[in-house]
Order: sequence, then structure tokens, then C-alpha cells
Amino acid sequence: MQSATITTRPRAFESIIRVIRHHLQAGEYELARFEGENAVDRIDHLLATNRDPSVQRKAGVTRGEVLVALGYTARAESSLVDLWRRFPEDSTAEAAALRGASLAEHRPGGQADAIAIVRKELKKRQDSI
Repeated sequence: MQSATITTRPRAFESIIRVIRHHLQAGEYELARFEGENAVDRIDHLLATNRDPSVQRKAGVTRGEVLVALGYTARAESSLVDLWRRFPEDSTAEAAALRGASLAEHRPGGQADAIAIVRKELKKRQDSI
């Protein structure tokens, strides 16, 4: 059962990231990890229960950024690229895909995945011209 929910206002998503970054900058790594993992759980619940596409996109980006902040880059990459696959025509999702490609590029064997993501995005943009 979820002990707290996330409001769907834009500032709520921003504040999630701010709290985690604050703890990291203060050297409070355990607090950052606790807050981040709690936030991911709450975001997952929101993604499962709120089908508004705008909320889905904002929550998906926030989830990816929380995972990046915590150093879970493989999970963040997967989350961001999944968002792009679900909303391929959305500029927020396109930015998420490029962020995911950037993360893929830095993992062992991930350069091919990064290139594939960028190529798909470029092809999509060429086809729309």
C-alpha cells in the first residue's frame, strides 16, 4: 500500500528531483537513496493508476531523472527509452530518448543501442518533413 501519493502538478515532479539532489549535495547519500527509492515506488504507482498522457510523460521523465540521480543509469536508460516508445510523437519523450541514448553510450556495449535510438529518431524526423 502506498503511504503517500504524488500530486500531478508540474512543481510536484520538480520537487521530487530537488529533494534528492539536495540530499546528494549535502552528502546525505542514505537519505537520498531512501527518498529516491520511495519516489520511484510512488511514481510507479502513479504510472499504473493515472492514464492521462501528460501525467504519464511527466512522471516517466521524473522517474528517469530520479534513477539517474541515484546512479541507476541502466534502469534510467530503460525507463526513458520506454517513455519514447510509448509516446513516439511527443517532444518530451523524444528528449527522454536522447537522454536514454546518452546513458546507453556510456555503458559497456551500449554504443550500438545509443546509435540505434538516435537513428530511429532522425529517421522519424526526416519522414515528417
